[in-house]
Amino acid sequence: MELTVDREFSTLIPPPTPAELAALLESLQAEGCREKIVVWANHNDIILDGHTRYRLCAEHEIPFQTRALAFATRDEARNWIINNQLSRRNISDETRSYLMGKVYREVKGEHGGDRNSGSSAQLAHLKTADEIAAKHGVNQATVRRAEKYADAVDAVAEAVGEEIKEAILEGAVKATTADLKALAEAPAAVRKQAAKRIKAGEVKSVKEAMKAEEKPDPEPEPEPPPPKLLDGENKPVPDKLADVFEARKEFEAAGRKISLLLPELRKLANGPGGEYFNREADAVIRDLKALRYRITANGPHAVVDRKPGWVSLIVWKGLPPEQQGAKQEHAF
Repeated sequence: MELTVDREFSTLIPPPTPAELAALLESLQAEGCREKIVVWANHNDIILDGHTRYRLCAEHEIPFQTRALAFATRDEARNWIINNQLSRRNISDETRSYLMGKVYREVKGEHGGDRNSGSSAQLAHLKTADEIAAKHGVNQATVRRAEKYADAVDAVAEAVGEEIKEAILEGAVKATTADLKALAEAPAAVRKQAAKRIKAGEVKSVKEAMKAEEKPDPEPEPEPPPPKLLDGENKPVPDKLADVFEARKEFEAAGRKISLLLPELRKLANGPGGEYFNREADAVIRDLKALRYRITANGPHAVVDRKPGWVSLIVWKGLPPEQQGAKQEHAF
């Protein structure tokens, strides 16, 4: 026997979880289809209840029986499906609120349409809300909020897809009515991103799914290469330069001291043993010249240029200009 699956009617019934589906199949294969599938009489056997049982029976060739119910209109058939689902205990709070909102909208429509139609229609709406609230153990305000929630869920289904609607009604992702409205009215790119993240199970709420994806921190810039070494001692330039400048200070201090003493040494050259003192003064000068020469020859990083009048110019080679520092002149 082939039955008809109505798309709208089937979406009013929450799909089973994988565990529920496996348990149902095991029961059908072991005991057969004991519960009859409910169809709409004289309407091509449209299924009203038992969609999953029918699909499994058809796939595994398991016999089943039907029970036909007669309804004058499609709205009556829809309301029967909704009320039948609301009578079950194993539906999520989201599904219960959605179905309650749907049945309130349908019944309210039978009593005059929109609440703005007039005072009599408004009274009918309030009565309808009271009846539905009493039937399901909630208050009138909950029923009216459920209608807004149901409208928002349907808007999401239209804008994003039935799969996202199912995830919401199953409770897989949490959402307030405001969140659902925001998703339904969001730009296409945002809706697409949210749907993708919900399907992948990356988020726990619609609000989180709509947040802009955080961009990864930019890759840190590569560290600059270490400074060139002045010699084979593996000592960085700044440290070695500090040593060099310290030695230079000592050299300059010694030069200044010698400069002060040389005139006194020359005076002694005019007295007894003056030739000796002259010879020693010349030796000191030669030693200073030799020291400058060794600095020039052995230190590729530092060159001491002589200038007339015992003035030296130190230029630090092999370094960028900004690290050479000012070309300082030192007079001895």
